[in-house]
Amino acid sequence: MRLTVPVLLLVLLVLAVPVAHAQTVDMHSVVDTLLSKYKSAGQTWARTIQNAATNLFWLLATISLGWTCISMAIRQSDLVEIVAELCRFIMFTGFFFWLLSNGATFANAIVKSLWQIGGAAGGTGQSIYPGDLITLGMQVYQQALQHVNFLQPESIVAPIIVIVLIVCALIAVNMILLLCAAWIVLYAGLIFLGFGGCRWTSDMAINYYRAMLGIGVALMTMQLIIGIGVQFLQDLVASTSQTLDASQLGILLCATIILAVISHRCPTW
Repeated sequence: MRLTVPVLLLVLLVLAVPVAHAQTVDMHSVVDTLLSKYKSAGQTWARTIQNAATNLFWLLATISLGWTCISMAIRQSDLVEIVAELCRFIMFTGFFFWLLSNGATFANAIVKSLWQIGGAAGGTGQSIYPGDLITLGMQVYQQALQHVNFLQPESIVAPIIVIVLIVCALIAVNMILLLCAAWIVLYAGLIFLGFGGCRWTSDMAINYYRAMLGIGVALMTMQLIIGIGVQFLQDLVASTSQTLDASQLGILLCATIILAVISHRCPTW
């Protein structure tokens, strides 16, 4: 027996009805488990990479000290210049070694503080996590699907609900990618702090903190964008009528697509 496209669509939608009456899936645990694996993996790298960075640091510091001593010997520097140069070397080396010893702690504090600031400024009062977006998409899916009357011709627009759920998942993926990049750069990038042992390569160590600051600003921007979008979607869902309205579903779909594009384009670092 040959089925037409409307009949197949109706069958798919009827199969999806039980999902509308099911309990909302707790996506926080799923997403948090995924993110925790990346974070824990990065923490296992930290010790090895920091040891390698420390060895590199003291190697470069020894080369720098040797070059400084040779330069002062060639210039036949007096005692005052020698003491001044040694004090400058000790202060410089001590400062960058302090940055190396606390690299992961400082970088994590930078990212976490900007992340929290973005969440607070976005109007949500707290940081938004990727699981929140997927949970919101599930709520939209369930609430809208409950009002679908499959015996009415208007039910043909019901697949828009699934598209909205997919777009919400894509927005969450953008946030997950940014968080994973933050942890990978945070721990793997510790090797660059080893270049702080020499004044000629110290800019590479400073660039590590610049990169972490850029990631933190990107996360803060993401929080601001998502905060506005989530509030808008929540208000739009709350104003949904009790019957399936194609225009409302179209507005909801456009809003989620715009939010997805903005969340993909704006938070760059």
